[in-house]
Amino acid sequence: EECSKIIVENMYVSLMLGLFVAVLLLTFSPGACSALAGKSSADIVPIAVLYARWRAIAAPALFGGFVLSGALRRLQDTITPLISALASNGLNVVLDNVTIYYLNWGIAGVAIATSISQIANTVILLVAMLKRRIVNFKDLSRLPSMDTVRQVGFGAVLSIRTMSILATFISSSRLAASRGAVALLLGTKSRVK
Repeated sequence: EECSKIIVENMYVSLMLGLFVAVLLLTFSPGACSALAGKSSADIVPIAVLYARWRAIAAPALFGGFVLSGALRRLQDTITPLISALASNGLNVVLDNVTIYYLNWGIAGVAIATSISQIANTVILLVAMLKRRIVNFKDLSRLPSMDTVRQVGFGAVLSIRTMSILATFISSSRLAASRGAVALLLGTKSRVK
């Protein structure tokens, strides 16, 4: 009973965080993709933005799936997450082929296929937990407590720190890539032609 409450509450918090990430992706993907691509790869930006925006749809489910998978592993069940991952990845392969080769949706099709497969993964995990009574329907009808929502704020600070570190790594990688491998190895300042 208590286990179900904890899992559901954490799942709802992760869904809220996923929704926040989805809004960020939908809002800031053009600027972020432009910054990452740089001037030399500007032609890839519209494609990257299209991909990011379609992938944003699944962010809440992706985060929820992390919680459910983690809860199952904590309960020493590694088989259910494995089966779910295999099934959802198999679905992704099938949907990639359908959206790319039959529907001709290109990169949007790839993103849609991946988003659908991640949503399917979360649904499979949740159904498995409901069937085994690890999670019950009563708890699913309750929203997280305000105490839990406040704790999300504390976690947000840590998340911002982590994102800052990742941004530093991405910026460093972008700078390194723009200089070229030979220039980096030789310690020169400009790209060797």
